[in-house]
Order: sequence, then C-alpha cells, then structure tokens
Amino acid sequence: MSFKNLQVLKPTRFQVVFLLLLMGVQAVSALPAQADANAGKASAKAQPLSVDQAPLRAGEPQLILTKTIEDNLSEVQVGDIIRYRIRWECSSLTTSCGQMEITDVLQNGLEYLGPPNSSVPAGFNLNYNSGTRTVTITKADNNLIDGTQYDAVIVVRVALDYRPLPSTINNTVNGRIDPPGPVTWQNATPASAPPITIGDVSPSWSLSKVRVAPVVEPTVDTEVTYRLRLCPVTPPSGGIAALTNVVFTDTLPAASVFVSASDGGTESGGVVTWPAIAGPLYPPDCVSRLITIIYPTPDFSIGDTLTNSASVTASYVDSTGNNCPNCFAPTPSEITHDIIDILDVPTYSKTDSGDPVGITGTARFILNLNTNATNYPANNVTLIDNLPPELEVTSVTTGTWSSSFDYVRAYVEYSTDNGDTWSAFSPSPVLYNTNDTYTAPANNITNVRWRFEYDADLDSTFTPGLPYVWQFASRPEIRVTPRDTDSATDNTPPVTLPAAAANTTYTNCLYVTRTNASGSVTDPCTNEDMTVRGDYVSLRVGKSETPGDPWDEFEDPNINTFTSDASILPGDTLRYVLSLEMTERSSADLIDPTILDTLPADLIFVRQGSVLLNNAPLPSGAAVTFTQSGPNPGAGQTLLWQFSGLTVAQRPLNSNILTVEFFARIPRG
Repeated sequence: MSFKNLQVLKPTRFQVVFLLLLMGVQAVSALPAQADANAGKASAKAQPLSVDQAPLRAGEPQLILTKTIEDNLSEVQVGDIIRYRIRWECSSLTTSCGQMEITDVLQNGLEYLGPPNSSVPAGFNLNYNSGTRTVTITKADNNLIDGTQYDAVIVVRVALDYRPLPSTINNTVNGRIDPPGPVTWQNATPASAPPITIGDVSPSWSLSKVRVAPVVEPTVDTEVTYRLRLCPVTPPSGGIAALTNVVFTDTLPAASVFVSASDGGTESGGVVTWPAIAGPLYPPDCVSRLITIIYPTPDFSIGDTLTNSASVTASYVDSTGNNCPNCFAPTPSEITHDIIDILDVPTYSKTDSGDPVGITGTARFILNLNTNATNYPANNVTLIDNLPPELEVTSVTTGTWSSSFDYVRAYVEYSTDNGDTWSAFSPSPVLYNTNDTYTAPANNITNVRWRFEYDADLDSTFTPGLPYVWQFASRPEIRVTPRDTDSATDNTPPVTLPAAAANTTYTNCLYVTRTNASGSVTDPCTNEDMTVRGDYVSLRVGKSETPGDPWDEFEDPNINTFTSDASILPGDTLRYVLSLEMTERSSADLIDPTILDTLPADLIFVRQGSVLLNNAPLPSGAAVTFTQSGPNPGAGQTLLWQFSGLTVAQRPLNSNILTVEFFARIPRG
C-alpha cells in the first residue's frame, strides 16, 4: 500500500496502529478496546449476512437516495398529476456499488403514468408491476460506478375515483445494492417525499345552451336547433367528481312547436326530457344533446324576444365514498334572443389565384358559397359562373364540405350555349368528400354551375337547395387559359367566342339563383377581373428557415455538417432556402434571374450552400455568381445570386423551382 493511497482513506484506530508499525515506531502499546472490537468484526465477517442484517462498514459502498416533488407541489385534487423526482448516488471509497435496485410502491389511488411521462436515464431500466403497484429501477449492466449520481422522474395521477380520500398522499422510495465481492445486498436508507394534502372532490361541471342553426337570430315558421352541453369547469373549483345518472331537460317557450330531439329525447307538456346517461362521465369528456323547435305565426312575430332554458341533474360519489343521488344540479342555462326578419340570401363570392395570366398560361378562379348568414332554408339554390368568352375552361374541381352535411349533394354541370342547355360532368352528383377534378370535355364551355340538393330527414327524398350553416370546406376551382383562336357556341345560331388579346382585362360573373316565398330569384353578379398579358413569367417566391444545433467554431466552423433541431437559441446554426417557383400562369421562359436577400442586423452569415433547379444541379452552360456585401453582422448586409446562361422553360401545368441555400448563425449571448 502506498502512502498516496493511505492519504485518500480516512484511517480508523486500527489503521493508525498499522501505520506506526510500518514506520518502525516501537513504543505503541496495544489498544485493548479497539483490538476487541476488530476481533469481533473479523468474527462477524466470517458469518453469512442477510439483507436485513448487513451492517455498513467503513469504506464500503453506499446507495444514497433522495426524493422530491417537482414544482414543490403541496396540495392536489383528484385528477391532478404529481411528478416525483428520485435521485440516487453511489458513494464509496473502495469499489463500485455493483448491482442496484430501487423500488417505489405507489399508494392506493395513484395511477402510474409510464414512459414517456415517467423516465429514467440512459442505461437504466424502468418497470412497473401493477399487481404490487411497484415501480422498479435497475441498471442495465448491473454496475453502478462509484461517485455517479442520476435522476429519474416517476409520474402519477390521482385517480378520479379515489374514495374515500385520505388527508395526505405519502411516498417513500427504497433501494439496495450488491457490490462486487463477498459483501451481500446492502439496504439504502429510505427517502420520503414531502406529504401532499389532497382536497375534497366537488362536481365541477357546467351546463351551456347555444343556438347552432341558424347562426344568426332565427325567424318565424322555420326550424331552430339548440345544443345543450355539459362540460367540466376549466379550471375546476376542486377535484372534479365523475357524474352518473345524468338527466337533461329543456323547457320550451310557450306556444313553440317541438320538432325533434337527439338521443331519444321526448316532449311532454312543453318539457323535453332525455333518457338518463348512466355514466360515469369523466373529465375532460363532455356530453351534448340537440333539440329543434319552430316559432310559428301568429303566436310569434318579428321583434319578439325569447328565453329558452335547459337544466341537468346528476349523481356523484363524495369525498367520503358515499353516493349522493341527484345532488348535482348546476345553474340552469338560458339563451335569450330576438326573432328577426327572414334572411335567405346565401353568401357567395369569387376570387382568382394570382392575376394576371400569360397569353398561354393557366389561371384559377376560386368560388365560395355558404348559408351562414341565413335563418330560412335556401330553396332551389344553384351557383352559376358565367365565364368571359375570351377565357377557355380547362378543368373544374368540385370542392368539399363537412361530413356533418353528408346529406347534401351537388350536380356539377356545364353549358356550351350560354345556359340554354346543361350537361353534367361525369360522375355526378358529387358528395361532401368527392373532391373530383374534371377535365373540360369541350373547348367552348360558356358556363359552369353547382346545383344543390339535401335530404335532412335521411328518407332518400332530396329537396333542391341547401340547409343553413352549410359551407364549402375546400372551395371549388375553375381553371382557364386565354383562348388562342375564335370558337363558337352550340347556340342556334352559334355565338362567337373570341380569342383573348394581350394586355386586356376580362370580367367574370358569379351569381346565385334560388326560390324564396315570392318565387324564383336571381341574385346579382359578384365580379372578378382577370388580366391577360403577352410574354409573362409568374413567380412564387418562398423562404424557409430551419434551426440547427449550436455552432462549433473549432470542429465545424463553416457548418459543413448541419443537424436540424426544433428551436432557435443564441449560438444556434440556421439553414435558409430561397425558392423561385415558376407558376402555371407563366407564358414565357425565365431567363437569367437575380435573387437578393437582405439579412437582419444580428444574423451572422457563414457560407452559401447548394444551388438547384428542380432538386438537381444547374444544367450545362448555366452559372451563378454569388456576392456578399455590407457588414457581417449588421444592418444592410445583402446576399446576391446572379444567374447567367440559365433558361427555365415554361411548363404551364407544372412547376419549375429554382432554389439557393445559405447557412448562418445566431450570435451567442
């Protein structure tokens, strides 16, 4: 044994005697008491030790445990999350701690939330025995090294059905180690987390009532639908008790007419009652019921104010574990509104996706229609697009609408004689999720229309028109290209459809026909202009930003290896891609473009990256010159890419994308 090693150890009295003997000191007398003690230890070590008996000897490994609660949580309710943090450390002067086992027995009423909620460091195993409610942590290689320490997080939730509730939640972690050599398992001193107070449960639920159709205030003699909804209060006033035997009721305004109720609701004496929901109903779930009524004339008139009230009762189990039947009855929910004039005009509009279009390019008109601002059913609704004769239809996309309106269908049709006759695109009708794109079957289409029907009662009898609160989810589109030669309609006699002229603007009319109480109605045009150009290039410019790992000025100063991550922090790297996309509205080649980017004052440029056309290197003969100017970093810093010998050919129905890339970093601090 060297003196260096002896200095590391904390010597016992026996070791002091031994040292003195080594140094030739002869005057040391025997120490009877210590000698007797050492003799006893030697005798004891010769005997096998059980886990419970194993004493801790000086210098032997120790497993040190601590347990805390994240965020210093001291009070919870049922349903709350508790995050326990366990820390363990191997403390030894002689060897490793070897095999390790940490156990945490969860109190009844705590639900274990496994990975990814609970977690242990790499190299450790985490297991849960639901029968014994025991969480166990072990080291994969069975060798806990001296001086190492680790943390684990054990996540639990206080069960919503935990009854009766204790006053506190306690949690203690135990552990043991089996070091190398003849020493058997050694128990660590258990570590307890601070106790957590648990509060009483309460039925923290609320009832709401809203009008879902129409969105605007209702009118007379038409259906009005309300929704009753029972949901947990957020944030809750206490631990949210689950509900059972939930009963909804709705008291109708006097003289109103009951039409229907969802989920088996029935009306008697002006009160609608739904069958009880057995439950239990747990948060965060909600439960809803619908009711439809009519306010008929002459009992109701325009300008009347109405109040409609809904109630609910339910049972729950209180903190002591006793069931409290029908104890929950939140404040009734009332909705008050006026009766207003009939509103039956759908909302419709038309926009273009980019303007202008090149003389041989392709443009898109996007149509919109909804009945959100109506309170009376829109009958015989047809959406019609009268196209400028100079624009030739190339395709039509049907659009989609919500699955809640799966009982609505549309016939998408076209005319080649200015609306005298109509033919359906095939297949027709289209449903809520059809979303077809039809190639134009003729080059002389003059009009396109959507003719709607719906079957609200699901009896296979369709009514021409639309229900209110209907709208497109994805809007239909009409693709057009400037007409290159004169064409003729199928009218008798034919009508000339003239070719488009460059630098001319054409107007597109979209309107609705329908039937109201007075008869057939044609609503006015909503117009959208489209300008036709001659040789024209349409570009869609984009810039993407990808954050990366911290900048390493020693190993990778030029960011030659870029690894993306999810956040932008001081000292991080960044990858930018600038793109020029040649859209279908183009009618000419793109020749030798220039790309300029002005950087923020605090962004440090590192290097430029790849330059690609359609994800491939530039074609032979094409070149790019890159110039950086201005301070780096600093206001006014610019990056310039100038192309030469590059011609990007026009492809009207496809995209050509030119991209340039550069790398930068965020200053530290």
